[in-house]
Amino acid sequence: MKFFFLIVFLFLGCRNDIQRPPLESVFFPLSGVVGEKAGVISSDFSSGGRFSIIDPGLFLSTPTFANVHSDAVLRYAFGRVYIVNRLNRDSILVLNPDLAFLPEKEYSVGQGSNPQDIAVLNSEKAYVSLYNSTGLLVIHPNSGAVLKTIDLSTYSETFTTGSAGLDGKPEMHRMILHEGYLYLQLQRLDRNDSSGYPAPTSPSYLLKINTSTDLVEKLIQTPYPNPIGKMRIINFLGAPHLFVCLPARLGFLSQMDGGIAAMNLLTDTFRPTLIYPETTAGGDILDMVIQNENSGFAFVLDAYFNKMIQKFDPSTGNKLATLAYYPSSYGNLSGVALSNSGKLYTGDSNFSNPGVMIYDTNTLTRLTPQPIDVGLRPFEIEIIGN
Repeated sequence: MKFFFLIVFLFLGCRNDIQRPPLESVFFPLSGVVGEKAGVISSDFSSGGRFSIIDPGLFLSTPTFANVHSDAVLRYAFGRVYIVNRLNRDSILVLNPDLAFLPEKEYSVGQGSNPQDIAVLNSEKAYVSLYNSTGLLVIHPNSGAVLKTIDLSTYSETFTTGSAGLDGKPEMHRMILHEGYLYLQLQRLDRNDSSGYPAPTSPSYLLKINTSTDLVEKLIQTPYPNPIGKMRIINFLGAPHLFVCLPARLGFLSQMDGGIAAMNLLTDTFRPTLIYPETTAGGDILDMVIQNENSGFAFVLDAYFNKMIQKFDPSTGNKLATLAYYPSSYGNLSGVALSNSGKLYTGDSNFSNPGVMIYDTNTLTRLTPQPIDVGLRPFEIEIIGN
């Protein structure tokens, strides 16, 4: 989603060079995934990016030789790392952990398509959401061969305040798979809004697609617009629930008008109240992880562009603690990931010493005295192995 990057560009600044990895790191063993590891996309937000592996036991980062775009996100599935190179690279890069994370394949998903996510169903089939397209791609995840395109043009927004008219795109964003179904975020933003920024002037949806037939089975309106970030699934109050961030107006349009919502996957209905409202968090919630019914962590951006990691109770909606606070003058915070061992990884993109911080969620203590260097400013983190 490019709007979030506008915030990042303005408040981070850019590096124009990508430093070579230190020589000693090249010889650090990087073959296969044994135990808990974290994959990190870092970027100079200008000319290029990097993919690194963090070993939390050693507090050590090892760079790979993957050629990563400056605007990229990642997924780990079925023993492969899939890096989604977004706008102006428009490709999927496939890395093999058993071969030191060397690239196996990179394939285009259409020039200017701006891919946002990949959801890998199995070794033969995956879905790729395209922000600048009306077609959801169904592909072979390792070869890139297009199996079909699912037409979503009928789900584009229906209202605009701008003179340029409707943009005609449903703004597909992040996805998640659950028991034979794909849940796809449709932001339905007005890119031609009179404010000059993409605005949620139409309702947003989760699209439920049957992965056996690739047919849309249900259109689920989100209680607040503009779904963003990775969705999470946990058992909550006796049933599996899908958790999603719904910040509505954010960034330069920021208002206290959204939060984290939870949808019961047995009924595909959202709970009547927000799990964690922006009015409690004090800002737009851009990402989150859910540990259990009584513990979650949210990445919050306030109206003054200060950033926070907050712990909250999903069952009550109460804020419990602030793990990290980054004033706008310090730098940025980006990327959160939670391992099964209870380690919380966060991207610390301060101006002088960027890297990844690790917290013990059981004691709410920071395990890393200094950010773990990942070469550039971290942007997204994914747990690889556990």
